[in-house]
Amino acid sequence: MGLAKLKTKISIKDYLEGEKDSQIRYEFVNGEVYAMAGASDNHNRITGNLFAEIYNKLRDSKCEPFTRDMKLRADEETFYYPDVFVAYDENPVNSYYREEPILII
Repeated sequence: MGLAKLKTKISIKDYLEGEKDSQIRYEFVNGEVYAMAGASDNHNRITGNLFAEIYNKLRDSKCEPFTRDMKLRADEETFYYPDVFVAYDENPVNSYYREEPILII
C-alpha cells in the first residue's frame, strides 16, 4: 500500500514538533512526510505477539523493544515507524525516537 505524501518539504525540527500533537503518524524522508496507513486486526495480533515475546526475552537486558508508536531514526534525514524494533541506545538523544536498532520487524 502506498503512503500519502504531504505536498511541502519541512525541516526535521518541524516534523518532530508536529508529531508530538498529531493524531496521525507520519514518516519523514528527506524533508517529505508520509501519512501512515492503518493496519488490519491480524497485523496487530502478529505485531503484538512478536512484541510480547521479545519483551519477555529482554527483561534483564539493556536492550529495549518498541512498538509502532516509537520512531526510529534510520539516518540524518529519515524517520520510520517500524511495527516492532529493538534498540540499544545507552543514552537516547530524544524520548520520541531511537537511533541504535539491533532488530527491526
